[in-house]
Amino acid sequence: MEDYKNNLEKIKKEALGYFIFEEPIFERGDHPENFIDYECAFAAYHIGIAQPQSILDIGSYRHFIIGLLAHFSVTTIDIRQRKKLLEGETILTGDARKIPLPDNSFDLVLSLCALEHFGLGRYGDAIDLRADQKSLCRDEASFKTRRAFNFFHDHPPS
Repeated sequence: MEDYKNNLEKIKKEALGYFIFEEPIFERGDHPENFIDYECAFAAYHIGIAQPQSILDIGSYRHFIIGLLAHFSVTTIDIRQRKKLLEGETILTGDARKIPLPDNSFDLVLSLCALEHFGLGRYGDAIDLRADQKSLCRDEASFKTRRAFNFFHDHPPS
């Protein structure tokens, strides 16, 4: 950790006007693997096969969406406001139970590890113990076709 702190200070002094984001994690050794790696690889593989013209993402990992934007235009919906980072992204702020778009709008609807968080109030949304079910019904109506529907969650059913 001492190496990290020393290197961080050196980089900050030589930043050339760039903002240096400090992340206090030092991960020397083997590259870690977890379920997110496999989940994102699986989703990316199947999106590549489907080659959708229109994608709706509901609350997925931001880094996955950034990678997806390198190849596709994506409409994203999230309960929290955020900035657009790349061209090709349309950002909607709102509740996934009430997607403000006409039915049959998208070739592919995607949500990675978001559904199980809906309705818990964690992100400023209203408490609703059926929010995941309501969202799933609304999301299905967003499809142009039934060819692609990618939902993943990281918690086993109880």
